[in-house]
Amino acid sequence: MKLQNYQFLAKANRKRNRQGRAVFVLLLLSVFSLTLIMSFTATLSHALDSFINQDPARRLYIDTSFTEDGMRVLTPELLGEIEKKEHVLSVDMEDGMDYEFFKINKVSDDNGDCTDMLPVPPEDASIETWALYKTQKIDVVAGRRLDESPVFSCIVPDSFCPVDDYDTQGGKKDGYMQNGLDYLGKTLTVKAWGDSFDILDYKNSGGVYMTQWDSLPALEYKFRVVGVYHASYEGGGNPRTVYVSNETANQIERMAVGATKSEIYIEEYYDALKRTDLHSFTVLVDRAENVEEVRRILQNMKVHVYPGTQQTVPEDVGLFANVFIAAGNFFTVAVLLLTVINLFLSTSNSLLGRKAEIGLLKAIGYKNRQVFWCLYLEQAALGLRAFVIGGGISALAVFVINLINANGAFVNRIYVVSWWDFLALCAAALLLTIIVPLLCELTLLHSMMKISPRQAMAAQ
Repeated sequence: MKLQNYQFLAKANRKRNRQGRAVFVLLLLSVFSLTLIMSFTATLSHALDSFINQDPARRLYIDTSFTEDGMRVLTPELLGEIEKKEHVLSVDMEDGMDYEFFKINKVSDDNGDCTDMLPVPPEDASIETWALYKTQKIDVVAGRRLDESPVFSCIVPDSFCPVDDYDTQGGKKDGYMQNGLDYLGKTLTVKAWGDSFDILDYKNSGGVYMTQWDSLPALEYKFRVVGVYHASYEGGGNPRTVYVSNETANQIERMAVGATKSEIYIEEYYDALKRTDLHSFTVLVDRAENVEEVRRILQNMKVHVYPGTQQTVPEDVGLFANVFIAAGNFFTVAVLLLTVINLFLSTSNSLLGRKAEIGLLKAIGYKNRQVFWCLYLEQAALGLRAFVIGGGISALAVFVINLINANGAFVNRIYVVSWWDFLALCAAALLLTIIVPLLCELTLLHSMMKISPRQAMAAQ
């Protein structure tokens, strides 16, 4: 029997099958749930995973601020003891420059000045420079990482916006956003914003060290762009964030200290630098799920630990993500179960109501396998139609969602759906529309084989 004959019979039967409409609607909802809802659910899951597993979200703050409450002083011996604890990867001192706003005075390369590549005049161009901890690494999409580069190297974001009024919560600024790759190999000549360099210092007053902020002379520094990283709200950084190494941060601060030309100030600075009890530290945990366990270990050791980690999931993002993921999973599972049940019932009722028809087909020479394929193609055609319509609607919705979020506020980029995830789920939906009807037909194959021409005559 030719394929077009199967298709003709399947089409004729489909028009008479009223239950097929309900099955079609459920299949459509299944495809929609698998492609759109689950794609968005996967996006939010990836975002949450990136939040909680990135380096800052696994760092606990410890210090000696509350020794009067029975907490232990952070001595080198105690720090070494902490570093040996299970799930602890490293203990890093907070020394040197933490972060600083630098204005960009000049951009150059081996061929000379290229400051004109900035989207604004130099007096309006600036970067937010963050220093990494000694053990912290940031992967790059091009070039080299900071741990593979010399002092006074830096990495810039792939979407680079070196503008002083850029709001990380706001949207893209027309004409300001640049490709970070264009800066690879360039040298940024920068100077602290406001012509002063502020550091957290420790002053010795009568044998007691007091914490205070000091404003030091602002110097020019030259950052060589050695790499480009991907900036994302959940993964770290923003279009204005430039990273430097811990060694570079220390050099920046010490050059500023030296610029005071005060021997007393310089001596006090380096004396305080040697005192572990004057500094805060971060404890890097191996995995997010072990953070609370390490916190309890530190508290049992009478070490003062700040609540939370260096970076936590924003409350509104976390709440929305968890609610949507739970609701999306429930809806998808419910729809899939209803679809399978209705497909089975539809197939079963179709056999019961069409015994005469099936018997007559056998009477005129149709074999069981030919009858089986006629019935299967009838159901599969519904599924494929639902896949094309549902998948098309989902693809359009994903395109609109991505267009809005990619060009909206920087925080909204966590809602940009991965097309790879979408295509993978489309493949799953296609298999669903092909395999589930086949399994239903195979389940009832034995009953189908028992229908004979005699039963057809009796049914009539």
